[in-house]
Amino acid sequence: MIKIKLKNAAEIEDWYAEQVTDIIKDKIANYSSDITSIYAHKIITQLDDHAIRDLLTMPISGLIEKHTWAKAYYEVACFVSEFSDLHEYLKELYQIRGYAHHKCVAEYQREREEYLNKYKGNNFIDVMKNQFHSPCSAPDSVICQNNKNMEEFISSVSEEFDKVNDDLSKIINYDFLDEDTGSGKKDKSSIRAEYVKRLGIRVCPYCNQQYIYYFGDSRYLGDLDHIRPKSKFALFSMSMYNLVPACKPCNQLFKRSSTKQILNPYEEGFSNDAYLHLNYKNVRELVGIDPVTDMEWRVNKGLNRYPDKQKNEVISQNIDNAIKLFELDEVYKGHADEIQLALKRRFYYDWKYRNIVKSLVGTSSLITPKLFYGVSFDEEKYQDELMSKAIDDVVWRN
Repeated sequence: MIKIKLKNAAEIEDWYAEQVTDIIKDKIANYSSDITSIYAHKIITQLDDHAIRDLLTMPISGLIEKHTWAKAYYEVACFVSEFSDLHEYLKELYQIRGYAHHKCVAEYQREREEYLNKYKGNNFIDVMKNQFHSPCSAPDSVICQNNKNMEEFISSVSEEFDKVNDDLSKIINYDFLDEDTGSGKKDKSSIRAEYVKRLGIRVCPYCNQQYIYYFGDSRYLGDLDHIRPKSKFALFSMSMYNLVPACKPCNQLFKRSSTKQILNPYEEGFSNDAYLHLNYKNVRELVGIDPVTDMEWRVNKGLNRYPDKQKNEVISQNIDNAIKLFELDEVYKGHADEIQLALKRRFYYDWKYRNIVKSLVGTSSLITPKLFYGVSFDEEKYQDELMSKAIDDVVWRN
């Protein structure tokens, strides 16, 4: 996964807010009376012009720091979305560690308690607690007693939260981006289409091996993916930094409606904390005579991107999630020929080719990485060059 770097972010934000704010205000004016959820109604009453702009143009991380209503909503959405992934992760972890049954039971109990306590003080969840197995003097202990109770409680919260999202979708809905920008060519000039064009991202940030640019007036090689799925995070379904341009295989085949947490490419990329590792079987693979058949994406141990150790652990897990979610190991095995060519250039042709050029024109400085390998070895340009991250890793980290 590569980090997206927008060259004209402020300009895009201004344009996007100008296009979408009036749509949301119009929906509020026309459909507020149809809102039946008290919780959804409270959120909608907070949406003045400034709040709408923040909702549309701020990263979710910044939005929930600034607005308590956004933070409270986000917590509920995370609560109902993330437990199943956490449980599967812990199950796999405990198997790897070889925990005995009684040890697993105790650890699961502790994790359930920590998970529930993480959202303590959220009014929506607390109200639902008091309704769970009512009357109950100690709902937390009942909920955390076993996995069945925990899942039953999360399901009840999710069911009620779906009603909130159904109401919010009348006001804030990704489908509204299909509305005309004003040119009169609805099929070719929707807000969604113009937004993608203005982003100017040419290569899928998830896999870095598919083009996703527009060609012609309306044909787009990619999709817009929701980092946080709109099914559970409806409030952010039109948020600019929740909409990631991606190739169709990554969005439709791999990610789909997954709630698994991954990096947000607008904020983070693999950078040097994950790399494509080649497992050479012999020297012939090392020098590019034979294709490498065994390769995998690895996360660097001891990732130290931030002073906060816990934050680094989250980043590391999110990188690992992305590798598995987009099946990057298998995807890149399909590029064995391109990787073989990069190795051959590195170990066989590099010095010889440079000497030939130098003998002809008096200098080898004309042989740039872009000309020689097809990529620039510049992280700033990963988003414009196919397989640039992988080729960078192959040449310099293997």
